[in-house]
Amino acid sequence: MSRSSRITAAAGCACLFVIALLLYINRDPVASGPGGGAADPQGKRIAVIPGATSRPEDSGVGRDRKRTPPSKSFDPVESILNDQSADDAATAIRLIDLAGRSDVSIEERIEALTHAVLLTPDSEGPRLIALAQQQMLAPELAGILLSDFHNRPDPTRLAGAVALAKNGNRSIQEEAMNLVRFLIDGSDAEGDNSDALQKAETKLKK
Repeated sequence: MSRSSRITAAAGCACLFVIALLLYINRDPVASGPGGGAADPQGKRIAVIPGATSRPEDSGVGRDRKRTPPSKSFDPVESILNDQSADDAATAIRLIDLAGRSDVSIEERIEALTHAVLLTPDSEGPRLIALAQQQMLAPELAGILLSDFHNRPDPTRLAGAVALAKNGNRSIQEEAMNLVRFLIDGSDAEGDNSDALQKAETKLKK
């Protein structure tokens, strides 16, 4: 073999060695490393955790997200709320009727009225007033109504306060009278209840 041929052959071997060395240095350690997991097509490491699974219910994906249920389930209330054929006003009316039934447990009536006041439009305010006019209405229900009346426009607000001022519960009476006096005189200072009620009722008749 000529000298030039030997030089060419040696150079070729050297190049092949360098290429092989570079490939060895740059090889993917994940693919061949023990217990290192697998690699995706882009060469990114995919960790493998023994016993781990990926399910929709674990991540929250695909869960049926419903309204937060009440602390206790009441079928009549849920049935009314889930009736998609009724609008908010119609739903509120049914809930108010349920809240006014003395044969229903107080817990269920509270649940019904809690939803009802949120759905009742101002145009249906008289229905809330009619419920408030029950003198022996449970204080828990009366309290819900009183809080709601504070955010209603007049005359619903004043009429509701007057109705609750005649409630059988002393505490409800006093709180309602504070609202009555504020709406009549701009003050909630204690005074003659009968005089304030008379002024309020006269104003409502106008």
